[in-house]
Amino acid sequence: MRVSLSLSFAILAASLAAQSPPPPVLDNDQVRVVVAAIAPGATASPPQGSWNRLAIFLDPGLEKPGGGRARTGKVEAGDIRWSPAASPSAIGNAGAAPLRVVQVDLKGEGKAVRFGDLDPVRLAPASYRVLMENQQVRVLRARIGAKQSVPFHEHALNRVVVYLSDAHLRITGERGDVTESKGAAGDIRWAGLSKHAETNLAASAFDVLVVEVK
Repeated sequence: MRVSLSLSFAILAASLAAQSPPPPVLDNDQVRVVVAAIAPGATASPPQGSWNRLAIFLDPGLEKPGGGRARTGKVEAGDIRWSPAASPSAIGNAGAAPLRVVQVDLKGEGKAVRFGDLDPVRLAPASYRVLMENQQVRVLRARIGAKQSVPFHEHALNRVVVYLSDAHLRITGERGDVTESKGAAGDIRWAGLSKHAETNLAASAFDVLVVEVK
């Protein structure tokens, strides 16, 4: 069973305008996920002493110096930053437009995981690649071309799925059941363990970031 949560950016913008912290879009026993819109010239500084976290950029832009960066740098949608609780990294916006960042706080300590023969990175390396991996997470970037398919594979961990593009997928489950799934760029979803094949029904590529939680 999948639970899908999409963020209303209009509500988020109103919250930020009122100087209230944005509410979590996901909050369970494994993760807490917040989306922040960093205003031009502003800096977001996570508190020390909380959870390790992963930051995911939803927008292209310019990142201010700080957090280990000596100068302004260009960022793209889907870029990531790892920030340990003991020394969290600030993210500053040097661009002219708000910079949306997904913050995934990791509540567990993690565990060693051995991925099997049905791991999508092994079965479909042209579509799935590993961006980073540590004791708590494995982060995948997946890109499925227009009208292309990924063969039957297994997602062996619960995961946060961050849509970087619009999506229209056909999902074929292990019992042959077929469903269609649609999403919009910026959607954030929580998904459990599953085995399925995927076909991109859209006329453009589907681009997504998958944060597997150990």
